[in-house]
Amino acid sequence: MSRWTAGALQRGRSRILLVAAFSLSVLLAALAGSVAVGAATAQSDGDPHVSIPNVTVTPEQPTPGQRTEIRTTVRVAESSPDSVEVNDIYIRRAGGDDIREYARAEDFGTVTPGGSLTVPLSVSFSEPGVKDLRVYVRGESDDGDRVRLQYPVTVSVSEGGLRMNVVGSGATVGDEAPLAVNVSNGDRSEFRDLELTVDGTALEVDDPRRLDATLAPGADRTFTYAATFTEVGDRTVDATLRYTTSTGETRTLRDSATVDVGTGVGLDVAVRNASVGGETPVAVTVANGRQASLGDIEVVANGSNVRVESPRRFAADLGAGAERTFTYDTTFPDQARSTVSLTLRYTTPGGERRTVRETTTVDLGRGGAPVERPQVEVTVADAVPGATRPVNVTVANGLENEIRQVRVVADSPEAEFEVTERVRSTLEAGGSATFSYPASVAERGSYPVNVTLVYTDDGIRRRITRQFEASFGAPANPGEITLTGVEAVETGAGLEISATASNVGSSDVEAVVVSVDGEQVTAADYFVGGVDASDFASFTLSTAVDGNVSTAPVRVSYVVDGVERSFTTDVPVQQAAPEPSRGGGGGGLPLVPIVVVLVVVGAAVAVYRWRRG
Repeated sequence: MSRWTAGALQRGRSRILLVAAFSLSVLLAALAGSVAVGAATAQSDGDPHVSIPNVTVTPEQPTPGQRTEIRTTVRVAESSPDSVEVNDIYIRRAGGDDIREYARAEDFGTVTPGGSLTVPLSVSFSEPGVKDLRVYVRGESDDGDRVRLQYPVTVSVSEGGLRMNVVGSGATVGDEAPLAVNVSNGDRSEFRDLELTVDGTALEVDDPRRLDATLAPGADRTFTYAATFTEVGDRTVDATLRYTTSTGETRTLRDSATVDVGTGVGLDVAVRNASVGGETPVAVTVANGRQASLGDIEVVANGSNVRVESPRRFAADLGAGAERTFTYDTTFPDQARSTVSLTLRYTTPGGERRTVRETTTVDLGRGGAPVERPQVEVTVADAVPGATRPVNVTVANGLENEIRQVRVVADSPEAEFEVTERVRSTLEAGGSATFSYPASVAERGSYPVNVTLVYTDDGIRRRITRQFEASFGAPANPGEITLTGVEAVETGAGLEISATASNVGSSDVEAVVVSVDGEQVTAADYFVGGVDASDFASFTLSTAVDGNVSTAPVRVSYVVDGVERSFTTDVPVQQAAPEPSRGGGGGGLPLVPIVVVLVVVGAAVAVYRWRRG
């Protein structure tokens, strides 16, 4: 056998051994891995033979916000010499630095050998995606050994499935209020046997149970209810939806909403031109926001550091949606802080006697200005005519307590508003909030803006309406494109237009496009792009022409503050000068081909001599 053959065989044997060793290591690693991901077992010196044989997730593929039940079973083998006391079962996110715990339960008692324990834990997920979780079990065996178990759980949260949303706005106690429950099917299969039930605290609902046979994929339905709240304050509306999936599984979906229930009767106080020792009028307005008339109305005015003439006023009734103002003559004896207190008593259509109270503080040491109710101001940003600009409505809460369920509506009979309503849950005492409404006008100038503020104060729904003459101004020097150094030259069947797009304004412009089109000019365009304020960009636009042309219509379009501007100008076209002659004529041979031939011949001769010798 040759050395080469022996070496080859030796190298072959080495490679076979290497492959075998590698295969054996892979096999061992796979076996080790299969043990690691098997059923969870106890890690304790006493080995109480404890395991988690099963964890189930219901529903298997929940949607965001849906309540999901994770049931964990803990089992103690019959061969175990000890019982196990299960102390804690909890669910956490697996891995990562942020340890989030979704649910926990404690103190389940003792599991004897051969027995098992199943514990359901309820969780929900706000965002879709795959959730990598771990179920942990902690306990102790009879002989004092610690039991530590864990089990991996993967939950896929999908945007699909059935979704439900309860919608409820402010309501008035004793009056019928609408409730809506929106149900939508984001799944690829239909759901059937839908049963929706609505109930809540201090809530009476006509026909609270609704049924629907099917809900097709991608479809949605809104169930409306007529509800009556029997108590004021924050009241919870609960909706429960039971349905059957395409696989025959029965599922349950729950949602809730909080409704602010007020009396529906407003009591507004206004102190005008307060002064020390002088007569100060105090206007008290009673507003009935309910759906029925009020009877036996009594308004009493008193307070501290204030004298009120004829403090008690009466009215037989006040119709639904009506209001009435009572004026009191008051005197503030000194500059000390004064309080005007109002008490309204009335009778509901059901014969119930109710009371509403309101207090206003007057500090004459600060010029006699009372503590204000919420104030509204309007400001408008400058923009070019036609552009969308923000109309900002600022609400300042001058009360000594927070207001809730704030709703601000802004519109105009002459300006175009893209959005007319904004909401906010609360506004703290002494705080302010600004609400922005995108709007546009065709020309600069002053335009009427109507603002309505609706809010809840101490359970009473109140409304303030103001009209403003708002100034819709324009910037002094907005971005503007002009063409400079324009030159159009026709060369045979072609046309080249060169120019500079100059921005002579103080704001940037975007999407500058230069185009040309005419009877004898082929349409073409050139995208210049954005040009900063007081900057420029040069370009050359090439196109074709049919015959001789004297002018070319050039159109320039651009965008400033979101508004497209354009202009067209006729550019005179010049004829290209003829190329000068390169020689005196005659039949002489061209120079370049002769040089090429000579070079090739010389190279061939050189190669021949080199080979020869």
